[in-house]
Amino acid sequence: MIPWLLWSAGCGPALDAPPPAHPDQECARCHAEIEAEWRVSAHAHASRTNALYHRVVEQFASVRGPEAASTCAGCHEPALIEAEVSLLGVDPLLAVARVGVSCAACHSVQDASPVGNASLTRQHVSNPIPVEGDFSTLEAHLSTQGPAVLRTATLCVACHRGHIVQDGTVMPGVDDATSWESSSWSDPEGGPARSRDCAGCHMPWTGTRRSHRFAGGNLSLTTDEAQAEAVRAQLEGALELEVGRLGDQLVISIYNAGIGHRFPGGATDLRDAWLEVEVTASGRRWLADRTHGSTLRFGDTLEDIHGQVLLLHELERASRRVAGPGIDPRDTLFAVIPLPTSAEVEVEARLKQRRYRPEVLAAVCSPPQPGSIPACGEQAVVTMASGSLGVLYDGSLRPDAVRAEPFTELALEEVP
Repeated sequence: MIPWLLWSAGCGPALDAPPPAHPDQECARCHAEIEAEWRVSAHAHASRTNALYHRVVEQFASVRGPEAASTCAGCHEPALIEAEVSLLGVDPLLAVARVGVSCAACHSVQDASPVGNASLTRQHVSNPIPVEGDFSTLEAHLSTQGPAVLRTATLCVACHRGHIVQDGTVMPGVDDATSWESSSWSDPEGGPARSRDCAGCHMPWTGTRRSHRFAGGNLSLTTDEAQAEAVRAQLEGALELEVGRLGDQLVISIYNAGIGHRFPGGATDLRDAWLEVEVTASGRRWLADRTHGSTLRFGDTLEDIHGQVLLLHELERASRRVAGPGIDPRDTLFAVIPLPTSAEVEVEARLKQRRYRPEVLAAVCSPPQPGSIPACGEQAVVTMASGSLGVLYDGSLRPDAVRAEPFTELALEEVP
């Protein structure tokens, strides 16, 4: 940061100031805009303000033990670990349990590896506050709060890759890194148009600094409109959808143009994304969506040893992960729908997304947890891509599509 930006913010020695009630208030004195962005982000709500996380980690700790739950807490709530609070029976209104992934959680990291499960080393050191006119204090501040690992994707991978070992088998919990690493997005020779790391998408440059909104796909963890707008900007247009007719079939292609990892991302067993197709002809109407016919519902499913579906990311009970539809970076998924009529048709297709499957929130909200998000009730739904019937599909792939997944056949249902 340019020295005058620090000094013009009124920053200076504050050695006799009382300790901040919140660990990031010290940072906010000089970095108010950055702290304000972070405060409404998913990082700020990674801990017990997030009712879903609270429920998931408590049940994990009850089965595997509180020490084993550090697998989760090392990334979601490092402040709680450092405070040596047991990870079982945590009061979600406890101040240190509501810190989330704070400034210090990242800026204190000295080293990281891509193994995952919080594979990083934090070292809390004194934070020298720059003194106006004294460049040595500025250099000292930057050297302690801006370690080189901050500028690497490895720091992100250390937490956005997580797993447990269950009966000798690795059970992935979250892994956005592997699909990015194997894609052209991670190729450093690709140039700015073809290559991008985690920060390139989720911390874009805003003037002289990077955004700290960490905008991804999570509209359910904010009530701030500016943050919601940033998340929508990430989602809308990230996928491209085309519809064509080939004889008595519709062919729908969905291309992952702008997401640097597999879609959907994060904890894919919690995600809710689906394809809606509407066909009309001669006054008749057919649908393939969440409640009519059969359609694509993206994401995976966790099952226990008896084949029962586990709703709440219950890795501690999971026996297997059943892979559902998904689209790798710069890859294409094709769906085929037999047409119910030979007449000329009109077709509208939409790919929609909301953060959590309704049955997940229903479980979390029984009963509601006070002072937490996501709020119980209706979630925001985003249309990520849409298309109408175009030219005859000729079976060609886009030049930069790596491969085509097998065709998935869907079914329409006539509705009034």
